[in-house]
Amino acid sequence: MKIEVKDETLEKATECKHHYICMAVGGKPHCKISESVGESVFFTESCHPLGCPYQCSFGSSFLCTCPVRQEIFKKYNI
Repeated sequence: MKIEVKDETLEKATECKHHYICMAVGGKPHCKISESVGESVFFTESCHPLGCPYQCSFGSSFLCTCPVRQEIFKKYNI
């Protein structure tokens, strides 16, 4: 499956230091979303192994604030 996101979304992800790897690795995102709350809060299963400027800790959990990853989850449910 080819993952596509809007150009406007890519333009919002100016701090991505991994060259949008979430769109390229085997057709599946690198960070797995474990839970979402509404349309704007996304928890990942674990910490990104290489570090990510869009992931922040929230207690013992991690939040994803990446606009690209969020659109992928909303659009493809992955």
